[in-house]
Amino acid sequence: MAEEPKKGKGTEAAKKPTSKGATSKKGPAPESEAAAADADAPDALMTTTLKVMDWTNKRRSQIGATLGVIALGAAGWFGWTYYRASRELAASDLLAKGVMAEFAPIKGGEEDPTDQKRIQFYGSEDEKQKAALAAYADAKAKYGDTGPGILARLGEAGVFLDRREWDSAIAAYTDVRNHPLATADANVRMRCIEGLGYAREGKGTLDDARRSFEELMNLETKGAKPLGLYHLARLDAGQGKNPEAITKLKAARDAISQPGAPSSRYLHDNIEKLLGRLDPTSVHKAPAMPGGGMPNLEGLPPGIDIEALKAQLGARGGGGGGGAMPRPMPPMPRPTPPPPGK
Repeated sequence: MAEEPKKGKGTEAAKKPTSKGATSKKGPAPESEAAAADADAPDALMTTTLKVMDWTNKRRSQIGATLGVIALGAAGWFGWTYYRASRELAASDLLAKGVMAEFAPIKGGEEDPTDQKRIQFYGSEDEKQKAALAAYADAKAKYGDTGPGILARLGEAGVFLDRREWDSAIAAYTDVRNHPLATADANVRMRCIEGLGYAREGKGTLDDARRSFEELMNLETKGAKPLGLYHLARLDAGQGKNPEAITKLKAARDAISQPGAPSSRYLHDNIEKLLGRLDPTSVHKAPAMPGGGMPNLEGLPPGIDIEALKAQLGARGGGGGGGAMPRPMPPMPRPTPPPPGK
């Protein structure tokens, strides 16, 4: 029978931790216990995910409604953008139709068959003016709230001016002049002011015409100053104020000769012609200006065949009536309207 081991000091010492290994209740946990605690704790990312899922589940209906509103808003925005773009395109087509009619050639009996396939010829000036007015009026009536629709009204004004329908021209130019487009676009504003001056001159209200041309002269737009001076000089010459007219013509000639000034062969030639009539000694032979008599066709509305339009302009003598051309380019002077009643 084996004897039970005696309880001695060595056994009791083995059961008791030494002072170095002993740990108080307030001290740090052993490394093995800390590792076990970390293993039991949930992952931080998982905790956040669970919280988000819980928040989402509680507010699922609210989130669905919000996303629905966002989707509807995006669809509405894209729909409105497409609607506006389609209206702009349709208005541009009608505007182009009016421009093509206004500057179309008149039948002469010897037209090239190839040209007849590309370009529409009209029997008379009156016929093509009426076709242009119809297209402009259609664009204005259907799409008057678009840029091309406003330019169509400007096109109407130019045709009225050619037809010497002064009151209709004044009304049309005034409509465009008062539109925000004229405030934003300096070239549109310049054409309106010049057109108003022409129409008022044709109507016989010369003081009003002079005020329009003075406004044109003082515009902070390239090309406006010499154009306004030229028109004021015309009025002075018509009233027998030759010295004043000569001074303005020389100032206009100097203005278009400055570096950076927009070239206008038409304006330059008219200044020289009037100055030569009033004071032949002040006319000097200047080198030919670049660009010739053909107006710049950049910026035409979509849908216009530029080559066909160039041919039409050439058939009309290059630039006749260009001041009312509804495109972003400096206006070109129209022939001086006849005195009222003639």
